[in-house]
Amino acid sequence: MALFGMFKKKKEFDIPSEDDLLVPEAPSSFKSDLPDFPEDESFKIKEEIELPKAPKTFSPIDRMESRIVAEEKNELGQREELVTRKPVFVDSNNYKLMYDEMEQVRLLLKEGENSMNRVAELKSDKDKEFKKWKATSEDIMKKLIYVDRVLFKKSETY
Repeated sequence: MALFGMFKKKKEFDIPSEDDLLVPEAPSSFKSDLPDFPEDESFKIKEEIELPKAPKTFSPIDRMESRIVAEEKNELGQREELVTRKPVFVDSNNYKLMYDEMEQVRLLLKEGENSMNRVAELKSDKDKEFKKWKATSEDIMKKLIYVDRVLFKKSETY
């Protein structure tokens, strides 16, 4: 049935005229229509209360990056001959090579950061295992001391 509907003549839509599209003007004296309300102190906005901000935690890489960027800006600011006064044009092939190299450096830094995080996790795991081993050995030592005291006390009484 839907196949025969394909051959039917399509309906034409009425295009609205410009008069239908005009937006009416807003009333000019909107405030005069509203009643006057008495001013109440409880409705006034008081001083804004500043909430204490949570301290931001930066990874060691972020701290190192911000320190290096600050040092580089300082060094570039001191060297006047590096200030460019004209536009710098870079060949698109050279730009692509530089961009690819920077991406490789970013990837290597990311891998290095992941490796450092893994090493830190391994170190914390090692520390946990060491504490567990130490607690176990201390527990065994206490039990041995207790057994030793109990045995010598009984042998003295015979």
